[in-house]
Amino acid sequence: MSPKFLPSQKTVPDDRPYRDSAKGNLIIRSADGVEFYVERAIIAHLSPIFQDMFSIPSPSDAEAKPVVDVTEPGALWDHLLGFCHFLPSDPFPFLGTVRALLEAARKYRMSAVEEWMRNTLLQSGYAETQALKTYAIACAYGLSDVALVAARGCIGLSDDHGDTKELELITALQYTRLGDFRKRCGSAAVLAVSVKINSLPAWLTGHGAWLGPCATCLRGLQCANNVITVRSKMKTKVLLRIRKSWLVYLEALAVQLESTPDPAVAQSPELLGPVIASTHEACLECRTHILNQAMQFSRVLVRRIEDVIYQGRVYDQLRYIQGGFKKASENKCSLFAPSSTPLLNIESLGMSLSRRFSIRPKKAPVEDRSFRQLSKGDVVIRTSDGMEFQVDKCILANASPFFEGMFSLPCACTTTSPGEEKQTIDVTETKDVWSDLLGFIYLVTDELFLPLDAMRTLLEAARKYQMEAVTRWLGRTLLRPEYVGNQPLRVYALAHAYGLNDVVRVAARGCLNLPADLGEAKELELITAMQYTRLIEYRKQCAEAAMLVTVTRPVPGWMAIHGDLLGRCQTCSNEYGCESNLVAIKNGTRTKTVIHIREVWFKYFEALAEQMKTKPLPYIAREPMLLGIVTGSVGGCKQCKLHVLDQATKFSALVAARIEEAISKIKLEI
Repeated sequence: MSPKFLPSQKTVPDDRPYRDSAKGNLIIRSADGVEFYVERAIIAHLSPIFQDMFSIPSPSDAEAKPVVDVTEPGALWDHLLGFCHFLPSDPFPFLGTVRALLEAARKYRMSAVEEWMRNTLLQSGYAETQALKTYAIACAYGLSDVALVAARGCIGLSDDHGDTKELELITALQYTRLGDFRKRCGSAAVLAVSVKINSLPAWLTGHGAWLGPCATCLRGLQCANNVITVRSKMKTKVLLRIRKSWLVYLEALAVQLESTPDPAVAQSPELLGPVIASTHEACLECRTHILNQAMQFSRVLVRRIEDVIYQGRVYDQLRYIQGGFKKASENKCSLFAPSSTPLLNIESLGMSLSRRFSIRPKKAPVEDRSFRQLSKGDVVIRTSDGMEFQVDKCILANASPFFEGMFSLPCACTTTSPGEEKQTIDVTETKDVWSDLLGFIYLVTDELFLPLDAMRTLLEAARKYQMEAVTRWLGRTLLRPEYVGNQPLRVYALAHAYGLNDVVRVAARGCLNLPADLGEAKELELITAMQYTRLIEYRKQCAEAAMLVTVTRPVPGWMAIHGDLLGRCQTCSNEYGCESNLVAIKNGTRTKTVIHIREVWFKYFEALAEQMKTKPLPYIAREPMLLGIVTGSVGGCKQCKLHVLDQATKFSALVAARIEEAISKIKLEI
């Protein structure tokens, strides 16, 4: 392993269980002289290399433990042993550490560590923030689904990658095909939005209500000069009246997508601004609704571009980046399976990595796992429905102090097979519960996606058997959007009941999106009325904090700093209706500063304050319903109309950030 990407040579803490010289029956000595005292069974289970090593007879020495010298530093082995001993660790280590761990996983054939790093890369955001580095690492170590997500993140990068040292890991062919993938994405995106005036596609004609003028304009009033009549491409020829500005928008969007094939470009204020500006001489109804129509139609375009890129043939074309990947038959990811195998639905990759948790390899059948083989283990776990699991005492005791104490006591053993005696332990849980528990303990389980009722059963079993690592694992699982985002009240109660305080706080934040009465959840029987009332009080305090952001009289200093986004253009006059208020405020030096603020911004904040009473969430500040109050009131000034959407978008983002800051200061009492 090259020392260029080794973890920092930090001192390994002495409080680790594998740093106690009185424990273990094997010593692993790192390149920098750190000694780790481990159980052979644990390290053999993690690595077939060590398992084969231990199968070779060695000279017996009753006074000394065998020593295995390794070439990696102690910091790296601290990560590896901490993982198999279920110790808390940094969930998102540096990319250099990830690379070093993947190299060790390859060297020692530690498939569980490889899967750990795979999930880390998918969940950490590295595929977005450090896309090219992640792509190179994923290609080098056969993480095909990670490479696909990272390839998506590379779309918006420049062509200058000379300082990316991870490029030494991949071939020139893999690199050039990444560039070809980007071009294919651009071509597919351009094709998705390309239209011909005399033959509009069916998908576009289905949204004619957003593209044309209002009913008043259809009677021949102000908007007539900005509308053209076009024919659809459907079997039944349909005539549509569409604003000319939308056709100009689609042309400009196609040009942007060719160089930056990112679906989010469709919602760029620079592109939507001219559409908004085109209604500066339109009727009042058009000016009032144009922003909402523009945002709705641009969202349709975003989804359409996503569908074409991620569900179409573009990702299929990337399958041939197989130089450096595992063979398709050996790869866990169906994306790189033979062409006869259906591709994974690429929508699960998502526009952003908030949905990346859906990308998981298929679980191995329970029957194929080591704890289902009669020849394995030295203790039998017999479930309430009669399933018997063959388990290693050492591995089970490593995960559960409950069983560690049990195994230290004398016991009567039950004969389970001729010539072999194993201790049999009858448990009250079902085979499904113990299959998931042992899957985690044996480091072979996949990321769980179970109903909350099943999660509750697992949490109860983990508490019963003192399996703190399983509880932490389930806590991380509950933080996934499928749980804490979709069922925050249930997760709040469940997390409270089992002491998952981090999950409690995130779930409480998710409850801000619920109706004011919060609704009901059967998990509420698990918590006290005090814990429930604290959630209500937290919501109330968040609402009050968010409403303080909307106070504009007197105008706060943070708003005055951004006066250029709130005022009128220099060519405005009252004849265009762009009236504004002159507000005198004190800056940090107590001198009067005069800024121009549109009257309509005060109406925006009044409407926002009403929304914050029931739903104190930052994204509300950016909703088209509220921004339409601003964009629909700038009158006939063409200059104002051209820039108002961009100004409103930027300022509403600042408001959302202020609300986020205010809410983040509210601490839930636990």
